[in-house]
Amino acid sequence: MGNIINTAPCRFCGQMVQIDSEEKLTQPQAEEQATMSCTCEQAVEYQKEKQRKSNSWCYR
Repeated sequence: MGNIINTAPCRFCGQMVQIDSEEKLTQPQAEEQATMSCTCEQAVEYQKEKQRKSNSWCYR
């Protein structure tokens, strides 16, 4: 079976983003993926903060 195309808005700017995944995503999962791939200023800041938080776990 092929990949599924999910569509969701960025949480910050509302731009619709298509997400290619192997399974149907829930709405919150799809919105998270859309936000993580959006290039609006707020989404980029969110992505950086999330990256900082995930990197901090490596050093504990």
